[in-house]
Amino acid sequence: MSVVQVASWPRLRAQVNDNASALVWVTHTATALRALSVERVRVGVLTQAVQVAKRLSRAVVVEVADPEGSFTLAVTPAGVVVEYVTAAAQADVDDALLPVQGPCRRCTTLTSIAVATCVVCGVHSPTGADADLRLEVPSTWGVA
Repeated sequence: MSVVQVASWPRLRAQVNDNASALVWVTHTATALRALSVERVRVGVLTQAVQVAKRLSRAVVVEVADPEGSFTLAVTPAGVVVEYVTAAAQADVDDALLPVQGPCRRCTTLTSIAVATCVVCGVHSPTGADADLRLEVPSTWGVA
């Protein structure tokens, strides 16, 4: 078991909708995602979080509102996702955990959310949902 330090910045939030769409906020910037199913858009949300974790070289916290409930998750640059339940700014990660996998958006081969390119078909960001747009979200929307 490893303890992973998790900082409170940047703040990641996601709203997953039952129509296979989602909004992902990284601090004040939102990205709208669409996928073929709710399960695939969930994987797309986690893929966005992994990309942020990789840029920062550390785990990040993601608050997810989903049709099945609300969850606070710690996501590592390697694609390992665990529930974030402590206020001590750390998460316990079982060293045997494997990265979350999702189907490649082109060839449907199960692929780690941490890889940049599918090893089977070569598509870039194989588990990412299609980003519809990137927009600035005013801080008055309450997502800061």
